[in-house]
Amino acid sequence: MIVTDGLSEIEYKGRTRVVIGKFDGIHAGHQKLIRTITEREDELKSVVFTFTFASEVYLHDVNRILSETDRRKKFEELGTDILVEYELND
Repeated sequence: MIVTDGLSEIEYKGRTRVVIGKFDGIHAGHQKLIRTITEREDELKSVVFTFTFASEVYLHDVNRILSETDRRKKFEELGTDILVEYELND
């Protein structure tokens, strides 16, 4: 799985299928949505575009349902090809 911050360029030039959301806990609904783009048998790569917030860095993950490591692991387990973690400022 390729992980990017949304500002850095990545070396992929193919077609993609994208889901967008915060995906803080990756509950059953999130998993179903992600599987709709990862379990297709075609040439399109799956992209999860998600958000992080600057304040989460300072809170040391206190308000997060999943840690950054666990969240990335779950995306990878679901078959995500490219993960974009775009930071928003509060």
